[in-house]
Amino acid sequence: YGNFLSWLEDKEVSFDDVLFSSPPDVDQLNSLLCDFGRWLFREGKPYYHFSETINAITCKRPLVRRSLQQSWDLAFMWGSHEPAEHHIAMPFQILIALIAGAWSWGWKREAACFALAWGALLRIGEILAAKREDLVLPSDIGNSVDFVLLRIKEPKTRYRAARHQAGKLGQADLIEVVRIGFAELKPFEMLWNFSGSTLRSRLQKLLEKLDLPSKNHERPRALSLASFRPGGATHLMSVCESAELVRRRGRWASFRVMEIYLQEVAANTYLNAVAPSARAKVFAGLDVFPMLFQQVRKFDACKIPAATWYFLLSHVTNDD
Repeated sequence: YGNFLSWLEDKEVSFDDVLFSSPPDVDQLNSLLCDFGRWLFREGKPYYHFSETINAITCKRPLVRRSLQQSWDLAFMWGSHEPAEHHIAMPFQILIALIAGAWSWGWKREAACFALAWGALLRIGEILAAKREDLVLPSDIGNSVDFVLLRIKEPKTRYRAARHQAGKLGQADLIEVVRIGFAELKPFEMLWNFSGSTLRSRLQKLLEKLDLPSKNHERPRALSLASFRPGGATHLMSVCESAELVRRRGRWASFRVMEIYLQEVAANTYLNAVAPSARAKVFAGLDVFPMLFQQVRKFDACKIPAATWYFLLSHVTNDD
């Protein structure tokens, strides 16, 4: 509230004249509050500074309580541009173990979804809405590029940033995981051909197999489909140390919103907080991944159905 008064003084506007006139000038008050809210957003201030300012003004002049819908609409838009909760960032070690587990069960499409979401910093809904025609693999254009692009339909920030956006995946191993999972699909086919709850259930089964937390009530908090994006962003930041590159790859409108997703400490300490058996299984997945990677590439080249991978790979993974 005090910041609003100071802001008005800089604008040479009298707060008392606006609020305590009879009748109150509601249009001007809404206009000033909206301008103040946009200024707070640009300055990187937290959302509650704006909402509490509106509440303070309605306490000062209850008569305007039902007349500030325009200001509350702006507050609602602000809230929609920030995550409602901080999702746990997925460490790269767990990502690799999940891919290894998915492959050993013949889940090549699930592995590709995980790799694409983590490596291209994608919201999981953007993958669920995508078709094969939206995905550009190096092999699609004669291997003339060394990255993957996913065209994003109706991006969340389309009204504040570029209207046409794409996710970019540059890690070579993850590109191969994506190629194995999606390359043979027809242009009109969905990348993920089941429901989002099915993909969530598959992730939960893999987490349970690794002895990692998989239920919301467990501690540490369970990883979820929303953990891939912050996990990939956190890893990219640790590798390149370029905040601007991470912001552009993640398509965040501001550094303030991006910093909500970056969780370097949480990602690096997550494995220390899980059970010893979970750590052992994750590291076992890391150890077996290179051999598994070679075997799966051979299976893919020979067109061996993914449904048979479990039996063919059981001697590699020691999966019972």
